[in-house]
Amino acid sequence: MNIRHTFILLLCIFTLFSCTEKSSKTETKSDYVKAEKNLVGLFNGKIFCIPSPYKFAQHILNLQLPYNPTILNSTAHKFLYESTFKKCINLGIYGIDLAYINTHEQSTDALQYFSAIKSISDEVGISDVFDIQTIERVENNIESKDSMLFILSNKYREIDLLLKTENQKNLAALILTGSWLESLYLLTELEKERPHSQTREHISEHMFSANSILGLLKPFYNTGEEYKLLTDKIVDICYWFDGVSYDYTYSKPITYPEIKRTVFTSKSSIKIYPEHLENITKQVNELRNSLIK
Repeated sequence: MNIRHTFILLLCIFTLFSCTEKSSKTETKSDYVKAEKNLVGLFNGKIFCIPSPYKFAQHILNLQLPYNPTILNSTAHKFLYESTFKKCINLGIYGIDLAYINTHEQSTDALQYFSAIKSISDEVGISDVFDIQTIERVENNIESKDSMLFILSNKYREIDLLLKTENQKNLAALILTGSWLESLYLLTELEKERPHSQTREHISEHMFSANSILGLLKPFYNTGEEYKLLTDKIVDICYWFDGVSYDYTYSKPITYPEIKRTVFTSKSSIKIYPEHLENITKQVNELRNSLIK
């Protein structure tokens, strides 16, 4: 198998889910709007919301910081993961690292991370969920960084399919937790490198999805010590998120019936205080580094 086809295959494995729509060479504007939205689904009768990898990658791009592979989870660590718990957590972590790498167009590193993702996917039994339509779709957009991020995010949005499969709910919960944690970790690392109000805002926004992550993990709290420790650590992080200030001002939306469009005009602001940011950064760093080794 040549490098081009290996690239396509491994990206499909990372996306984790088979393509439910027909292959398309051209992405529509509405498709991109969907990709930019957070992942929203239903788990055990409760709604959960997880930040979109597309939005994470776009913020990284806007920061215009140089590529820094030292903040990523090394692919050499994949050999350390023996339990399904560790494999799934780090599958989510590697996925966000992949989004970071793709944003910086580092093809050599991307292939290494694709390989790690393929290996772990095989081991946990989810490598057979992609199909030929997805492969063709990726191949048609292989030269477009934006399209690749779009495909990545839209396939990521289908993760709720695993949450509806009884014997795979724990796998999906761990993958999503790993993704949530790594995006938060990378943001805190980038904030240390170059403080920016938008980065702090993105960090603060993780407080909204933190409860969703806890909701995904809660059913498995008593299934093993690893689940219990992970959940407790995220509860500790949430304690500091409670100090984040969030203000919302409602304003009546404007509707344009002739074009079937509604514009929401409400405004919101979010602020994180230095003490809370410092403690969130510390606890996220400790938890993430304990999970990748």
